[in-house]
Amino acid sequence: MRKWRPWRGSESLLASAINHLKQQQPEKALHFLEIILAEDPSNQAALETRLSTLQFMLERAKADNGGNNYEKDYLRSRIAVTEQALVGA
Repeated sequence: MRKWRPWRGSESLLASAINHLKQQQPEKALHFLEIILAEDPSNQAALETRLSTLQFMLERAKADNGGNNYEKDYLRSRIAVTEQALVGA
């Protein structure tokens, strides 16, 4: 049986995601995070960064004169999914 090895490209993708989040480009950050999580759904660092990214997006949506309720509900649901994944990781 093959021994599991971490995916080598995930570190650079995670660094790119964090960089985009720092530049207040959370949608771009999520793109990189979803690539990582598609390969390794329990990647703790990617899940933690996804949680931070989604929380940033929710706060931004709330600050936008109340924002779009559908967007806020979607972000809350994705935050809950991410939090659950972190508990299981």
